[in-house]
Amino acid sequence: NSVALPYPRFVGTEPDMIWFKPSSVGPGVTYCGIEYPIPSIPKLSVKDSFVVDGLFPSYLGYAASTWEANLTTLDRLTDNPTLRPAGTAAAAFYNAQQNTASAKLLSVSKGLATLHTPTTDQTAALEMAKNKYMDNVEKVNTLDSALAVAQTPAARLAILNARTSLMVSLQQANDTYVAASVTIANSINEKKQQLQTLLGSIVTTAPYEEDYKTVCSIALQNSGGSQLSTADQSVLLNIAHKCRFESGLAVVMARGNITGEINFDAYDNCKPKTEAADANERNQMAATPIANEGITVAPNPAQNNIIVGLSNIYTVGTAQLFSVSGTMVASWRLDGTQRVNLTWESLPIGLYFLKVNTDNAGNFTPIKVMIEK
Repeated sequence: NSVALPYPRFVGTEPDMIWFKPSSVGPGVTYCGIEYPIPSIPKLSVKDSFVVDGLFPSYLGYAASTWEANLTTLDRLTDNPTLRPAGTAAAAFYNAQQNTASAKLLSVSKGLATLHTPTTDQTAALEMAKNKYMDNVEKVNTLDSALAVAQTPAARLAILNARTSLMVSLQQANDTYVAASVTIANSINEKKQQLQTLLGSIVTTAPYEEDYKTVCSIALQNSGGSQLSTADQSVLLNIAHKCRFESGLAVVMARGNITGEINFDAYDNCKPKTEAADANERNQMAATPIANEGITVAPNPAQNNIIVGLSNIYTVGTAQLFSVSGTMVASWRLDGTQRVNLTWESLPIGLYFLKVNTDNAGNFTPIKVMIEK
């Protein structure tokens, strides 16, 4: 429960150095009386863990919700290699996704986001040329001011000669700036062509994938800032008006291309579908007792509590309740009894997932729990 300080300890120095401190004190290391925070290490979220374990359930049967969860988890694993150490479920998930349509669509999407961002070297070259040009402009202006007040022909001639030399440098700086701008433009066109080639190689197998590919294609075609054609606007509007659960992130991206704003929390246009699905889910739950590998849950639908029944070989562990977005809203310790009453307060009406983990058997498939009042 301590944190090691990776520096040598000089015995007898004043003040003496502390190598260890209890973790209960909080994150950080004390060194010569100074608190140094320990950098936070990225960790898989609960949703990510469900995804890499193949346990993320579709919301009300909509496959696009699981696909979206897979895509966002793949995005995190791509950006954070430390989240996928070799030999882990995260690494296996990441490797298995590499040649899929999802991975290729993600690459296109990330490429679009950085399409017009020059490299560090390109930016430095452009900035250097710009600064040199502006510096020469300032010097020319200074000479022009001096020329206006010069008293003798010799003085005016000297200023004119200096100005002529500066104009040569000014033109060179301008040419360098133009060349740096052309290099960036060529780089953008090259990346754009690569993205078009990649996009053309993607074979989609589901409507939400096809919608996402369509949005990416339109965004790529209009990436130079050109105005959307009437046909493209019509296509984007059609996708933008779909239910998020049917077309996933394509709905968000389509709206972003139309309005210029990205809202990942947009789930409107889904109410009629979700209400019907909710009703069907409740009817199925009421008609069919839920059993999961020796685990039972009742009542379901529930209001403020559920009773979890465990077989005699699964008695010690934890139970966690998650919202459909993967947020844990409640947790309990299973202390060894075969019937456990799990209670909560003020949870919104809707669908939740109960995840049971026992010390001797690990994780079980999440159980759907409907909460109603």
